[in-house]
Amino acid sequence: MPTALAPAGSTGTTITLSWASSVDNVGVTGYGAYRNGSAVGTPTQTTYTFGGLACGTSYTLGVDAVDAAKNRSQIATVTAPTSACPDTSPPTAPPLLNATAVTGATIALAWSPSFDNVGVTGYGIYRGGTRVDTATATNYLMVGLTCGTTYSLAVDAYDAATNRSPQSTLTVTTSACPTSGVTQSIVEGSTIAGSVPWTASPSGAASKADFYVDGALKWTDTAAPFVFKGDGNALDTSSLADGTHSFKVTAGYGDGSSASNTVSSRVANAAAAPPPSAGYFNGQPAGAWSSLPTGAACAQMVHRSPWEPRPDNYKRNHVMPDPAAVRASFAARPLAAGGGSYDPRWDSWLLARVDGQFTGTTDEIFQWAACKWGVPDNVIRAVAYQESTWYQYLAYPNYHNRCVSYYGCGDFFGSASAASKVFCDAVARYGYDYQQDYGSGLCPQTFSILGIKSWQAPNWGQMPDNQNGSFPFNRQSTAFAADYYGGHLRGCMEGWILYLDATPGDLWGCVGNWFSGDWHDAAAEQYTAEVQGHLNGRIWLQPGFKNDRPGCSGTYGCPGPDALPS
Repeated sequence: MPTALAPAGSTGTTITLSWASSVDNVGVTGYGAYRNGSAVGTPTQTTYTFGGLACGTSYTLGVDAVDAAKNRSQIATVTAPTSACPDTSPPTAPPLLNATAVTGATIALAWSPSFDNVGVTGYGIYRGGTRVDTATATNYLMVGLTCGTTYSLAVDAYDAATNRSPQSTLTVTTSACPTSGVTQSIVEGSTIAGSVPWTASPSGAASKADFYVDGALKWTDTAAPFVFKGDGNALDTSSLADGTHSFKVTAGYGDGSSASNTVSSRVANAAAAPPPSAGYFNGQPAGAWSSLPTGAACAQMVHRSPWEPRPDNYKRNHVMPDPAAVRASFAARPLAAGGGSYDPRWDSWLLARVDGQFTGTTDEIFQWAACKWGVPDNVIRAVAYQESTWYQYLAYPNYHNRCVSYYGCGDFFGSASAASKVFCDAVARYGYDYQQDYGSGLCPQTFSILGIKSWQAPNWGQMPDNQNGSFPFNRQSTAFAADYYGGHLRGCMEGWILYLDATPGDLWGCVGNWFSGDWHDAAAEQYTAEVQGHLNGRIWLQPGFKNDRPGCSGTYGCPGPDALPS
């Protein structure tokens, strides 16, 4: 009887068996092959392929041996299946496709999930009948569009077998194009004090810019970049009474046309007191995590003041992210799962507590985060200067919102890879594709006033979109950035980063870890020394601090607040 009978391979319609040679006192002349008890072949070798089978079906297969005298051995049998039947069923078309937000250059799409007999792998995004991208979530931001233009858009779903659903279609027109326009660096509704840099950023080739305060012309600049220079390259608000004033810039063009932008801003020099040298919050020791005050309680403990050395932060200082979206983003990317690199409380308590639910001046936000996480507010002030010079996110508003490097965006990829392309494409879905500035697969890894790294290299642990869940919230909201940073310091001080040989309560070890990812290594020590220098010198209390900003660029224009979605 043949021995060692076993499947050697299968397809959807065949099964191949192999066996060891049989032994006979005279000699084996061949073999018989059987399917479900019926003879189907007479192989002469020790393999046989059964054909004409049904996919995804198990069969009882047998082999016997025969000699020249027609003596037959017992039949050796084995049960084996064919390969699974191929998936030929497409998903359902994505339902409820709609445009949730439209600007002159972007269209935000959303839809409900499709269904599939096995599972939906992703969605195809189409513009003008051509597939332009894919998405794994049920939303997508289409960027790089032309204002005042109608687009035919579509989304389909696909599964792992590349079956594609019917397309859901939508026609959307981007916002109308401005004939001319101008923005300015003073923000509507902001509070200003002291010496304030003031710039105008016209669209198109303007020949001059006029600067008005309360309707009175104060300065005319006739060469780009257009900057108010009437009080020594900045507006001296001490000459204005405390209260609300109007600030207007008018751009003039060679054809005689003009464009204006007027904002109201509150001057508050008398009440604009900076924080005291010692700060307001001293921090809490390791082990204090379970008794820290809530974010709502800390909002009542913040020392309110209109002092704002960074009026450019006004927009981002007044954005609070959707807490449910934040929780979902972190829940999809747990840090403590599997590898044991983090204490489980990092996910269950710490990240669940990060929500960014506060608005105020830049310093008020620092105070709030320091209170909420039990860390010194002066340390947050010093780290923010090291990471971004206290800017949440500066951009060149008239150069398609290109970010100003290291003033809210940084750690750019040095070279592109398949993993960086996944990350950069995912970042592009939220209002800006940095690859148009730096190249395919090249974009910032970190964002915000405190340099929060969103990039998650696959070899650190696989996460959706190769990011750790902090984006886009860290770019959108100053309060989220300070909240996330404070949470990191607290978790580190509690000893919850398990891969470190860390001493709980070592605040400066944790500050250095934020930069290097390691514990008191050379890079961390250098970074910590620089932060301590800013802290010891109280850089934010120095007379020139409010004028510490990047200059205007002959190529990109003057930096200012971004125009990206909130």
